[in-house]
Amino acid sequence: MCSFNITVEEGTGNVSISCPADPPPANANGDCEAAVAVGTPTATGDNVSLFATRSDGKPMYDCDENGNCTRRASDAPFAAGTTTITWTAYSHDTAGPWTTPATCAAGDTPEECHRTGSASCTEAITVNDVTPPVITATDSTVSADANCQAAVPDYSNAVTDNCSCSADDNSQDCVNRHRISVTQDPDAGTMVGLGPHTIHLTANDGSSNNNGAGNTTTKDITFTVNDTTPPVITCPANMSANTLPGTCSAVVIVGTATATDNCDSNPTITGTRSDNQSLLALYPKGTTTITWTATDSSGNHSSCTQTVTVVDNEAPTITFNGQTPSMWPPNHSYHTFTAANFISSVSDNCDSLSVNDVYITKVTSDEAENGGGDGNTLNDIVISGDCKSIQLRAERVNDGNGRVYTIYFKLKDSSGNFTTGTAKVYSPKNEGETSGDDGPQYTVTSSCP
Repeated sequence: MCSFNITVEEGTGNVSISCPADPPPANANGDCEAAVAVGTPTATGDNVSLFATRSDGKPMYDCDENGNCTRRASDAPFAAGTTTITWTAYSHDTAGPWTTPATCAAGDTPEECHRTGSASCTEAITVNDVTPPVITATDSTVSADANCQAAVPDYSNAVTDNCSCSADDNSQDCVNRHRISVTQDPDAGTMVGLGPHTIHLTANDGSSNNNGAGNTTTKDITFTVNDTTPPVITCPANMSANTLPGTCSAVVIVGTATATDNCDSNPTITGTRSDNQSLLALYPKGTTTITWTATDSSGNHSSCTQTVTVVDNEAPTITFNGQTPSMWPPNHSYHTFTAANFISSVSDNCDSLSVNDVYITKVTSDEAENGGGDGNTLNDIVISGDCKSIQLRAERVNDGNGRVYTIYFKLKDSSGNFTTGTAKVYSPKNEGETSGDDGPQYTVTSSCP
């Protein structure tokens, strides 16, 4: 059902007009307008012509400079709302087209100068906005903040409409147009925790449709808050320890890393040694790296490293066989000796050493090299270039108590720890005697300190 008004104004002269009935309301398209067939009035009178003006200012006639007007083949679309057309019928003293008469006032067109009367009526064109707003908001995912929460976004601008403008659109096109109102539940800015949250949106275009209630659209979207922040982990301090006596490892209490997380109060902490051994197992000589990892319930993880350095500070051992060789006769000839002549074994807590690893650092004699009737020879002590053997000359001072050579041995492990020892060789005054040691009188040092 619809109603319309026809307004007939009292004419002047021999003219009358009757407007078309108001057409049924039309529905606006996506551009918020509709094409409407408005009809044509009926008019009576002498030499009548018709003209119309629209309240929206859009023309319905094309007129030449003399005022001769022709109806356009099609009318411009009508915007949502009510547009009024004022139809006017003019009577003239002659039939058109008109030319300028001699009595025409300055500024009037020939058509105006030939008018003898007029009558007007109005027609109302109603276009309804029946298209609801479109909510363009879609599901979204964000990361939780440091408090394991996130703020619900403002979706008020995520709406479009064919006729209404958003609340913050101040462009010229939106002057005097309806505004879109958007409500959401929960409200924008509401802090929510982890997981999916349903946001209910309602948009109304503010039109006069639906008895003034306007067109309404609702939509539910999912706003998801994820924990993407890894824990903050702090490793124990780096540690060092000495090897246990007789072993090449140490007992080390390494402690445990600590961690904090924005969402988990107790992230899982694990420690992995670079040698794949248990954290409680002995730590070998050298540096072992422990990688500590903290993992939260969302699978985010972070790591740090701790080093455990075990130092070998235990010297190797030399076991001497207790032999003291005696060179007889004192015929000035060389006798060759190596560590094996004096040492039965060696050992170390970390390294695999042998007697061959022992070297000679120096050799002393308790007699001068040349003097006292010893044969007037030189180089009574000769140490080999590799420091692994020596040549000792079999001679002694005739009126002395026999010569004593003292050999100084040294054994080093790979950590720089070392041990020393000495052994003696006699060149006795008489066969079978033990030489008397008068202390170093002559020393030869090797190239191996």
